[in-house]
Amino acid sequence: MLLNYETDTSKQIPILLEMGEDEYALVKAEESGDSDSILYVLITLINKLSIAEFFKSLKSNRPRTIALFLSKIAINDPKLTYDYYYQDDQVSQLALIELQKSFTDFSTTGNSDTMTREILEKRKLHLNKAAGLLERWKFTEFEGKIIKEQIKVFEEQYKLSKTHEGFGMDNILSPAEIIEILLKQGELKLATKLHTTLKVDEKLFYWKVAKEFSKNKQLHDILYEFARSKKSPIGYEPFFIETLKNGDRRQASLYVGLCTNLSHRQRIHMYLKCDDFRSAVDEAYKKKDVEYLDILGSVTDNTVIIRLTNEYKDKLKSSRLPF
Repeated sequence: MLLNYETDTSKQIPILLEMGEDEYALVKAEESGDSDSILYVLITLINKLSIAEFFKSLKSNRPRTIALFLSKIAINDPKLTYDYYYQDDQVSQLALIELQKSFTDFSTTGNSDTMTREILEKRKLHLNKAAGLLERWKFTEFEGKIIKEQIKVFEEQYKLSKTHEGFGMDNILSPAEIIEILLKQGELKLATKLHTTLKVDEKLFYWKVAKEFSKNKQLHDILYEFARSKKSPIGYEPFFIETLKNGDRRQASLYVGLCTNLSHRQRIHMYLKCDDFRSAVDEAYKKKDVEYLDILGSVTDNTVIIRLTNEYKDKLKSSRLPF
């Protein structure tokens, strides 16, 4: 065959294509490693063959050819990309395309409310497709379930966008961000309900409540009632720290007694940070800590506190006397 005498692959390939040796031309191009030759064959074949026949020609082990097809040709044609992954049963790639669409396909018409609903429905459509694809394969089934949970998040965000500021559907909010915005707006009851619905971690939720409500002095009493309503999964030190950091020493002092996991001396130091000498002295007395009563009496000029420490020390000494 005279073609065998032509050593220049770039000259062999057009001849092979003219002879109808499409498969051989693609093999030659792949073996050469020359991107221009590969692209030449791909463009020729995509214009010559049906889509099904073209994709079939890519089925063999031709990583460079496929990579060039996706990065140079299909990249400008989303449908072609989708069709390729579909016929090749690349579930994860199909799901990724649907996810990308859920973030970008927001062209809408009509009034503001209609636009918001359209955005929501488009996101749900693409996310449901992505979830359905991932759930078909056991290795990505978990990711499919996660995406379905995200659809619930969008539903709640849409409801909130109707009644609250900061929840516009042009922003993609995580469950934690939704809770944080509600807490910034003082919506503790609604945030408490939604943190369960949206499966926000209980510890994270408590931290966010402590952080956001401690910033507003008018909400400090509500924060204290919340902290005491049931056992805190993060303890009570965060409530103390955040409230003290925001300048309310009186309120911060209320949390010290709840920190039963700490030693009494740690609680005494916490009281002192709040300038609550009376509570610090009471704590030392309850634990019969004469040493700390001496220290507390020596570090203050308050005559009432000094008198109280002496009274407590006398009581403790008398209680130790034998009868």
